[in-house]
Amino acid sequence: MDHFFKRAVKLYIENNNVLCSFRVSDVAVITKVFTVKEFQYIMDHWVLGVSAYETENCGRIWWEFRNCGPRPDCVPMEF
Repeated sequence: MDHFFKRAVKLYIENNNVLCSFRVSDVAVITKVFTVKEFQYIMDHWVLGVSAYETENCGRIWWEFRNCGPRPDCVPMEF
């Protein structure tokens, strides 16, 4: 079954919008649509955190950088 979504994140540019798709499982994907300007702002600020940023198509979003995995292990990693 080659039609499954294999990558964690896919980005597409379509009609001056950025479509950002996040893989939840082989058959579940969440896609958010941003303008190019909104997505550039997110990419410029995500390491410091983007908190309640108001977007045209997605409403408010939160986007942040983390340098350790979830508890209880808290293994060092970047995501």
